[in-house]
Amino acid sequence: MKDRVRLRDKRFAEAPGSSFNDRSCRAAILLAGVAAIVAGLLIYATARDLTRSGLIPDAWQIPSVHLFGTAAHWLPSLLHSFAFSLFTAAALWPCRRSVLLGGCVAWATINVLFELGQHPTTNLSLATYVVEVAGQHSWGTSLARYFAGGTFALSDIAAAVAGALFAALLLLAVFDHSSVKYQHD
Repeated sequence: MKDRVRLRDKRFAEAPGSSFNDRSCRAAILLAGVAAIVAGLLIYATARDLTRSGLIPDAWQIPSVHLFGTAAHWLPSLLHSFAFSLFTAAALWPCRRSVLLGGCVAWATINVLFELGQHPTTNLSLATYVVEVAGQHSWGTSLARYFAGGTFALSDIAAAVAGALFAALLLLAVFDHSSVKYQHD
C-alpha cells in the first residue's frame, strides 16, 4: 500500500508560484459542495411539497416560507449537479483535469436522466419497474415515488447542465491555482 501511495505521488509535481496546497484545495471544494447541498435542502424544506419528492423526509417541511421565489423550481437541480460534481472532485483530488471534468459530465448526465425519468410518458412505467426490481426496500419505494410524483421540466435539465458547468469552471480555477499539478495534463 505504501508503495502504491509513493508511486501515485511521483505523478504529481509542485507548481512554482502556486498558492493552494493539495489539502486546502480538497477542503475548499468540499466546503463549496456542502454549502450547495445545504442551500438545496433549504429550498426543499421551504418551497417544495416533500410528500412528492420521495427522497427527503416529509418531517423536514417548513410550511409557508418561500425564500427563493420561482428559482425554487429549478435551483435544486443546479445545486445538486454542482455539489455532487464537487464531492466527486474532492474524493479524487489530486487528479488530472480530465478526471475533474469527467465527474462534472457524469453528474450532469445523472441529473438529466433522473429528470427524464419524471417525464409523463415514462414516469409511471419507470416507477412500476423500480418497485418490481427493488421490492419493498425503502430506497426502491422512495425512488418510485420520486419518478411517479415528480414534475418534468426542461428548466431542470438546463439547470443541471449549468450546475455541472459552474462546478467545472470552479474546479478548473482551483486546479490552475493549486500547488499540485499532474505532470502529463
